[in-house]
Amino acid sequence: MLKISLLVLAALLLAPLLGACTAATVGTAELDRLETKNSELARQLEGLQSDLAQANADRDAARADLGQAEAGRDTAVADLGTAETSLGTAKTDLQEAELTAGQLRTELEKKEAGLADIQRHLDGSVLADPTLDALMTFLRADRTNNLVYDPENFDCDGFTLSVRDNAAKVGIRSGFVEIAFATKSIGHAFSAFETTDAGTVYVDCIGGDSIAYMEEGETYGTIPLDGVRSRYLNTAHSPGEFWETPSYVEHQGSLYDYAYFKAYKGRLKFYTDTVAAYNAAIDASRAGTSSVTQSQFQQWLKNIELLGAELGTGFVSPDEKVVSQTMFYWN
Repeated sequence: MLKISLLVLAALLLAPLLGACTAATVGTAELDRLETKNSELARQLEGLQSDLAQANADRDAARADLGQAEAGRDTAVADLGTAETSLGTAKTDLQEAELTAGQLRTELEKKEAGLADIQRHLDGSVLADPTLDALMTFLRADRTNNLVYDPENFDCDGFTLSVRDNAAKVGIRSGFVEIAFATKSIGHAFSAFETTDAGTVYVDCIGGDSIAYMEEGETYGTIPLDGVRSRYLNTAHSPGEFWETPSYVEHQGSLYDYAYFKAYKGRLKFYTDTVAAYNAAIDASRAGTSSVTQSQFQQWLKNIELLGAELGTGFVSPDEKVVSQTMFYWN
């Protein structure tokens, strides 16, 4: 009985200790589980933070791309506006050019129709070609050269038609010559006479009676009527030493062909050069640096005056317009 009691007592004494051990064992396992869970959560949080950082980076990149796209769009819109403005200007310029071309075409058609009508009416005329003397007599008597040039109401066509009509009144046949220039949009008109003894003579009466000279591919020009002469001063000198006793040259060939005009242009250039040289020599003489003598100055000035008179009344330098096309309408 006592033995059982001791066993019971021992059991009673050991029971709390065994319970405490069991409880301690259970607490450690739960702690391990929680730590494991915490570690797992920490790893998950780290992963989420990494994903969040990547998402933020992607968002920033997307915003940058969007900014560039918007800037490109704005540039494209601005370029489109500029292009539309340029297109509008080009359309306006084209319309104006087409209108101008249409007006010029209409004017040309009217002029050609008028000239054709003149040609039809004059085809049966009994007018005659003049001698050179008869032509010069007519030109000196005609007063077309006294008319006033007006580009709107009485241009070169008006002068040419006036000469034609006045010549017809005295029985002289003439031609209406129209030329185009290579570098000018506006051409020119003047008269032509087929003389019986000197060939074709061209006449331009604007600003004074002049003989006109032209060849396709060459410059157009005129010489005053009194500047056309077969005998003229020899200009085979240095422009800066034009004080020798004058000598003269007889022109070989027609006075009314283009070769004569070329020779005249050479004399005209010499005149311009020697006048400039004379003025420079005068200035040098006043400064005490010229070797030209007084008698040389006197002869030089005399020669200049002689040459100027030979070139004709109111002579001018040609404006170097090259003839590209010619049209003739004879009455």
